[in-house]
Amino acid sequence: MDAVAELLKRGVDTAIPFPVDDAGFFTKDAPGFGPDREGGAARVIDDNGKKGNANQAVIEELIKRNALFARGRLKHSYPHSWRSKKPIIFRNTPQWFVYMDKDLGDGTTLRSRALKAIDDTRFVPSAGQNRIRAMIEERPDWVLSRQRAWGVPIAVFADVDGNVLKDEAVNQRIMEAFEAE
Repeated sequence: MDAVAELLKRGVDTAIPFPVDDAGFFTKDAPGFGPDREGGAARVIDDNGKKGNANQAVIEELIKRNALFARGRLKHSYPHSWRSKKPIIFRNTPQWFVYMDKDLGDGTTLRSRALKAIDDTRFVPSAGQNRIRAMIEERPDWVLSRQRAWGVPIAVFADVDGNVLKDEAVNQRIMEAFEAE
């Protein structure tokens, strides 16, 4: 993340393309294959987990541009979800990170505050304190937004353009709901 911070400081565009959407369609970030394509966006995978028309669309475009190097069938293994048994699409998605060592404006960092809180907490059994302390001491910057169907949810609301709602009243209500559980 330090590299990204440095690029931003220098004014370098760090925008990440998102060429495949949640439904498996190419987006505007896949020029010629997204929603502007004649016949609509090419689809990598359909609702049933079957191969869409994207591969064929890309092959046809390569042929049209005389840029297809070779064509043939290869047998290879492809990752599948252990839950649904459907193919997995690797795609760029927005992520949220926590800087562990960024100055919070008062000379402290999240890491130093967390370590102080650990030291100020009585653990039973006491071995738990050493374990969590070691985890926080060595923890790299933290990605909060891993896409999983389990675990603690991150309560975030975004509009259709991906703009995150930052409303203190909404956040307070969410925190109260979790505390009540």
